[in-house]
Amino acid sequence: MLVSDIKRRVKRQFGDESGAQLKDPDIIDWINDAQKEIYVKNNLGQKIGTMNTIINTQSYSFPADLMRLLSVKYDGSTITEISQQDVDKFIPNADMVNPGQGIPQHYWTYADKISLYPNPDSVKVLTIRYNRTPTSVAIDTDNTDLDQKYDNRILDYCHAMSAQLDGNMQGYIMFMQRFEGKVDSTKNDEFEMQAASSYPGISVSVRDSDEWGMI
Repeated sequence: MLVSDIKRRVKRQFGDESGAQLKDPDIIDWINDAQKEIYVKNNLGQKIGTMNTIINTQSYSFPADLMRLLSVKYDGSTITEISQQDVDKFIPNADMVNPGQGIPQHYWTYADKISLYPNPDSVKVLTIRYNRTPTSVAIDTDNTDLDQKYDNRILDYCHAMSAQLDGNMQGYIMFMQRFEGKVDSTKNDEFEMQAASSYPGISVSVRDSDEWGMI
C-alpha cells in the first residue's frame, strides 16, 4: 500500500484530513513501527547469511539488515547461544587476546557482533538464519514492505497510535487489540496453507550484502 493512501485513510478516520494534528512524519514512523512489529510477530523476512571464519578471530559483525538473530551454524553444525552473564561467569578469559582455539561450540551477541567460543582453528563457513529489517518508507510514493493482506493491519496500528496521541485510550486499546489479533490470525492462516500444500516449493532470493553472502 502506498504511504499516501495510508496517510489519507488514517487522517480521515481521525477526522483530521487537513493534518492539523496528525503530522506526516508521525504517520510514517507508525507505518515503519507497524512493519517491524508484523515482521517479528509473524517471523517474516527470513534470510540466511554466510561468511568464512578467520583463524583465531572471535567476533563477526551482524549483516547490515539483521533485525532478529535466529540461529548460528559453524561448518554446518548448530552452535549453542549463551548469555553475556554466562560468558562472564563461565568463560572469564573470553576477552583475552587468545582465549584458545578449536571448534566453536558456543556463541553470544554483543555490540552488533557474533562472538564464537573457542576461537575458530580453521577457515569454515559461518551461517546465520535471521529476520531482516523491513525496508522503511519515507515518502508518499513508497510502498510498504509487506504483502497486501497486511494493509489493514498497518492501518489498525496507525489508528491505534493516532488514538493514543489524542488521549483516547479506549480507541487505542480497541485498535491495538484488533491489530494483534488479526496479525496472529494471518500467521495461523499461512501455517494452515503450508500444512495443506501437497507440493511445497522453495524460492531463493539473492540480495546484495557486504561481508555476508546471502541466499
